[in-house]
Amino acid sequence: MTDNDPQFQSHPEQGCIGWLVNTNRHQVVHYRPDPAPENAGWVLIRTYHYNPPRPPEPLNHRRVPYEDAIQTWTMMLKSGWRPCRAPAR
Repeated sequence: MTDNDPQFQSHPEQGCIGWLVNTNRHQVVHYRPDPAPENAGWVLIRTYHYNPPRPPEPLNHRRVPYEDAIQTWTMMLKSGWRPCRAPAR
């Protein structure tokens, strides 16, 4: 997994919805809106261990309010995580 790998090239997303990668930690994180109508305003955050060419392995998941997801996304970007496309499965 290198910074020059095309699947890890920067991919801008809307707000805090999308994927982040940290190549040093071999992890990707997926942020997406909670699909349940009663959970509008919540974001699902799923963390995966990722060491290509193997598929991502789930580590954990949580549901947070959208405002908290924005703060978490911003802190992750400041600590070295980068936006990316969804990893190949």
